Amino acid sequence: MSDRLDRIESLLETTVTTLSITTDRLYQVTDGLDKVGERLDQMTGRLDQVTDGLDQMGERLDQMGERLNQVAEQQQRNTADIDNLLGAISPTEVEVRSLSQAVAANEQRFNILIQEMRADRRSTQQAFQALLLQLASVNGRVDDLEAAS
Repeated sequence: MSDRLDRIESLLETTVTTLSITTDRLYQVTDGLDKVGERLDQMTGRLDQVTDGLDQMGERLDQMGERLNQVAEQQQRNTADIDNLLGAISPTEVEVRSLSQAVAANEQRFNILIQEMRADRRSTQQAFQALLLQLASVNGRVDDLEAAS
């Protein structure tokens, strides 16, 4: 029986040693799991920060999209205004061309009138000089007649 008790004792010692080693190993695993849990908590916190940042960026993108839509609408209004102005300019341009042609024609007429006036002035001066010569001639005859009388 002592042999049997020795074997049981040996088995119990082996079991206790194994349980001790297993318990130590479980403590190590538990510590490792605690560290993993802490690391997961840190990563979750960081993911929350990233998510918040992404949410803020999404809001900013939405704001920028709204602003771009407003700018596009303003650009369409500006394009319509430009088209209206161009439509108004076309008749005005036609009128300006017509007036420019009329001014050019009137300028030609005015130049012709100036040339005719200068020609008339020359002929009037020549006629006046001829009259003065005739008057001088008549005065000379009058003087001759007075002297003879």
